[in-house]
Amino acid sequence: PTQLSVKRVKTVHESGGCVSGSRSVSEGRPCLPSAEGSLGVRINNNHICAAEAIHLSSHDTAAPHIAGALNADESKQMQIKVSDIHRTGAKCVPGGLQDPHKPGVNYHCVESLRVKPGRGDRTLSMSCSDKLARWNILGCQGALLMHFFEEPVYFSSIVVGQCPYSEEAMKRAILDRCRHITSLPKEFRVHDITLLQSQLEFVHGRHSLQSSNEPNKEKFVPCAAAISWCAVPHQPLDVSVNGFKQGATKKILGTPQARSRICKAELFMEFRELLTFLSEENRPISLRNNTLKTYWKFKEAAANYQEAWNEIQKQAFVTWIRTPRDFLQFQ
Repeated sequence: PTQLSVKRVKTVHESGGCVSGSRSVSEGRPCLPSAEGSLGVRINNNHICAAEAIHLSSHDTAAPHIAGALNADESKQMQIKVSDIHRTGAKCVPGGLQDPHKPGVNYHCVESLRVKPGRGDRTLSMSCSDKLARWNILGCQGALLMHFFEEPVYFSSIVVGQCPYSEEAMKRAILDRCRHITSLPKEFRVHDITLLQSQLEFVHGRHSLQSSNEPNKEKFVPCAAAISWCAVPHQPLDVSVNGFKQGATKKILGTPQARSRICKAELFMEFRELLTFLSEENRPISLRNNTLKTYWKFKEAAANYQEAWNEIQKQAFVTWIRTPRDFLQFQ
């Protein structure tokens, strides 16, 4: 196996992940698993956290379970046995690479597009890492606001909370699988985003709650509610449950009163309201067409954005699931 130089890590968590302290610094090419699932590394100093140093993840945001930490003399060659990986329930999209579901580290394939949720029925919503990779080229503003911008709005960094984490896997998911894309309109690019991990644990997360309660006393399930927050004075909070505004009764389901404020229909209403404040001559050239009526037509009119998105799909995300056009033809 290929050797990898790994520098000092102060502490190793029981499950093999790094805790607070110095992080490992990889030098050279990452190791790949052998047929037996072992990895060769060269240990320079003290302890090693293999989850940080070794490219083993089988999903874009997953990191391997490591049998334990090793303590070795300077430059001593040793083997780390990898027993399994952190798994995801997100399903591979039809027509693309599919998980082999083999034992241990061969359970997942990497770089495949996936849909949510991890548990439950398959949806049309792409996984978080897939969306982040898309936004890292197209920007997070979307097609409608791109009418008003000279260049996309890129995230400067992504901070992952304390959890099983692999910087190598994050880099592959958000950056590396898109670096080969060319022929983008001049305002778009693969943005060099900064990837960071926090040592703060989400106090309401499953791991935190399980560690603070007696084992086997309670069963923890994901919350069906979601809180959307924006730093604006007017209606900064939106709370939805199972996709509907919190408090919506069966009687009003399917009506505007039950909509989340961040759904496509509500965002389009805000966009149309913005246009009412602009005279025809003060609008961007792309919005001076009186034939634009539907949500999709306004999105389609952002020509450079659509051109960039088409190039991304042709060159990297061929099997990306697009929302059926019939769902976007509303006014």
